[in-house]
Amino acid sequence: MTTIPTMKSSDISNGSHISTVKIAEAIQMSLGFWQFMFWLPIACGLVITIIEGLLNYLKYRHQLRNTAENNVGEVKDD
Repeated sequence: MTTIPTMKSSDISNGSHISTVKIAEAIQMSLGFWQFMFWLPIACGLVITIIEGLLNYLKYRHQLRNTAENNVGEVKDD
């Protein structure tokens, strides 16, 4: 004799809760990924800007040093 499995209301609510949790986890993972993809280019842009600024500053200091070395001993008429 075969028995037909029966479902209780608690079974349905437990199953619904499990699927809701899985959906919420998937949404959180997706949002985390897109948040990372949003901030990555901004962070990279800031790093590149800082590096370019430092390189320009060092180049400017180098030019000033070379100019000062070339002008040593010269007398300017004003």
